[in-house]
Amino acid sequence: MNTLLENTTTIFDEEFTFGYTEEFGKDCRRLTRKFRSLPHSLLLLCGAICKAPPQHHSGQWYTISRIDPILIVKRRLPCKELKKAALRVVLAYDPTEFGVDFLELYAKNEYANEDPNRIENYLESLSDIPF
Repeated sequence: MNTLLENTTTIFDEEFTFGYTEEFGKDCRRLTRKFRSLPHSLLLLCGAICKAPPQHHSGQWYTISRIDPILIVKRRLPCKELKKAALRVVLAYDPTEFGVDFLELYAKNEYANEDPNRIENYLESLSDIPF
């Protein structure tokens, strides 16, 4: 797991930690070539998460799965370069640790839905961590 936007935790709220998977990093690099304002949109999303963390089925968040206490949610990510189409971001939120791990970023016109294998791999990697 890599640290995403390490300095944003101090910009927005010291309690939150943000991370991302390797696959998310690749998605981000690939899509940043097409959409130059994507890094700014991700920063805005981090700020929005700090102000109002994901809830279980709120208007902005769609819960894909819930394995206590972790919520796997997806959300539409607005981007300046996209008019009507949008990007989707899939993330894992742990309310007990105030942690967010970004799992997947995709354009809706490229993929219809999120990749369930990525979510399974992420959850399996969590079970490998000794407590």
